[in-house]
Amino acid sequence: MTFKATYVSRLIAQCFIVCIGMAALCAFPTLDVDAAPLLHLDSISPASRSLTVTPPSLAAPKPVSTALRPLSAPDTIPPARLRAALRSNLLFDLLAVPNVAAEVYLGRNMSVALQWMYAWWRDRSRNRFWRIYGGDVAWRYWFGRHPRGGVMSGHHAGVYAGAFTFNFEWGSTGWIGGRPGGNLWDRCMLNIGLEYGYTLPLSRRLSIDFTVGAGCIRGVMEKYEPENGHYYWQSTQRRTWFGPTKAEISLVWFPGRGNGNIRKGGARP
Repeated sequence: MTFKATYVSRLIAQCFIVCIGMAALCAFPTLDVDAAPLLHLDSISPASRSLTVTPPSLAAPKPVSTALRPLSAPDTIPPARLRAALRSNLLFDLLAVPNVAAEVYLGRNMSVALQWMYAWWRDRSRNRFWRIYGGDVAWRYWFGRHPRGGVMSGHHAGVYAGAFTFNFEWGSTGWIGGRPGGNLWDRCMLNIGLEYGYTLPLSRRLSIDFTVGAGCIRGVMEKYEPENGHYYWQSTQRRTWFGPTKAEISLVWFPGRGNGNIRKGGARP
């Protein structure tokens, strides 16, 4: 009875070991020994017994791109710095005609300027009138920059067009540019022409501009004579003038931070 129990226990243990071995063979890959016949060492020639180990070929790693991807543009782009100037024609100032002009740089060596003048002086007791008002708009192209200047310096050329009216009398015969009454557009004289000039920087904020222009002035002129406190019409003439129509010696001022001429050494104020 004891012999049978011992035999059965051994048989069970052997079956258990076989099951473990089968499970291990199933879990781990095995070498296919049938793929090539077994060779005995005696059958191999001594010359071919040297073992040469060839490392496995490794595929070259794919290059990793280190280029940075461009950032997406912001929703809003800050506006460019405004280049602008204010100026006054000193020749008009000497003639007691207040005036002012504003000029804005548009880019690509171009600018646009708007000028206005207004004088309304009178002395009826002595029959003296010094009245003129109107303005013009000018487009300019800048050929280059002065070594000490900004974008609006150096030589420039352009075209201009405007309208004005006047009433000049100095104790005797008087002249009215345009028809009396109404507003500027009802009685204006028109002018158009070409201009050429040069702007010379004086400091970081100031420049002086020299400009002359030639073109055409066309409109109606009224002639009158004062007598005993009354004004008597003499004639109406339609005039067309070709020749010089513009002269400026203007003082130019650049307002605002970062706006103006270039400092010595190239830095902007």
